[in-house]
Amino acid sequence: MPASTPKKTTDTIAHHDSTKALRRPEGLRACAGKDAPSEKCHGRRSASAGTLPCVTALDVMTEFGSTGRIGPLRCGASLTDIAAVLGPPWDIGRVSTRTRWPHLFSYGHVELCVCRCRTVTTLSAQTWHDVVELPAARTNTITSLPARLTYRQLTAALDAAGCCWQPVSRQSPGGVELRTRPLGVAFTFRTDDGPEPLLENASVWLDPHDCPPLPPGHPDDGFGA
Repeated sequence: MPASTPKKTTDTIAHHDSTKALRRPEGLRACAGKDAPSEKCHGRRSASAGTLPCVTALDVMTEFGSTGRIGPLRCGASLTDIAAVLGPPWDIGRVSTRTRWPHLFSYGHVELCVCRCRTVTTLSAQTWHDVVELPAARTNTITSLPARLTYRQLTAALDAAGCCWQPVSRQSPGGVELRTRPLGVAFTFRTDDGPEPLLENASVWLDPHDCPPLPPGHPDDGFGA
């Protein structure tokens, strides 16, 4: 992690309450596209050039909308179990300066908000990059895939997969949003970056839950108490 004080950025994790979007410092950005050093991209990486044959970012996003999963990542999963498959995540930092939990981690361009009980409560894929780094279901590695997906491409792919979706009635300036049913995966598009709306973020979250305390003598998993 850079030693200098990071600058602020407008990157956000999509949240069910848009007035409480989570922001993170630019210096802690994981895998910020082609200009980022590869050693910041935590998780196991593909032994090849990073691209799986016949798998595209559109395939991954369509699967996300249909199943709520990006490779082995899903809401409700345990971070400890995910780390056993993908390797250690990149530690982005705390949501609040007052407490360690909930805490933000990432695998490639997929950010995870994790509760103290190690349950993943939010998945947020930052898809605005020209190339996105996503966990691949076939190899359980971080895979680089060309992105820049349009509204028309994604909705056609969701329709072809039999995944129901509908536009969000209240749209924000400069963007449009749709959500899949019944999982509620939210896809947010920018409308001011070209002739067609481009996918900027894809996210899903859990409803609030009662977080059980960690039992006494719980082994150290490396993520903090």
